[in-house]
Amino acid sequence: MTWGRKNFQLNSATVLRDLYRLMSIVTGDAALMAEIAGPGDPLKRLRSQFLEDELVHLLVSTAVANRIHEEHMHSLRTNPDELAFTELVHECGLLQPDVTADDEVPLSFREACNKIVHADHVTAETDGDPDENSIPTTIVLRGMLGRKAWIAYLNIIEYVRASTKNFDDIL
Repeated sequence: MTWGRKNFQLNSATVLRDLYRLMSIVTGDAALMAEIAGPGDPLKRLRSQFLEDELVHLLVSTAVANRIHEEHMHSLRTNPDELAFTELVHECGLLQPDVTADDEVPLSFREACNKIVHADHVTAETDGDPDENSIPTTIVLRGMLGRKAWIAYLNIIEYVRASTKNFDDIL
């Protein structure tokens, strides 16, 4: 066996399946909420038990896979001789790099992955009680970069769209 750098490839089918699960959780939550009969409904308990954990798990695992794959593909995507590979440019929401300032900038796909991985707090903010409202398609990420607190508004649908494009090169 030979050991060395860049001697593996991610299983894109696994990552794409996780992206589908993430999209399904976010887009299907309203339909699930419509089926819940009341406070004691087993569906409500099931949702309360797993929704947040699944959402965070899928966000982090896909973000890590995206960044690893992007690192592996970077030299091909920036080489003009490699016409089959193009640099991925996609906006996935908004970023406020410093919460003490009012400036917001587009959240690039690469930065979205970084913010997911480095977030200290991930929330699906709803109006009212989260147990009574479906999760939105925009997730709020909060964290620190040095001494500056940042906040990112991640559009899950655009994140999944960009992530799928990220793995298109190896399908």
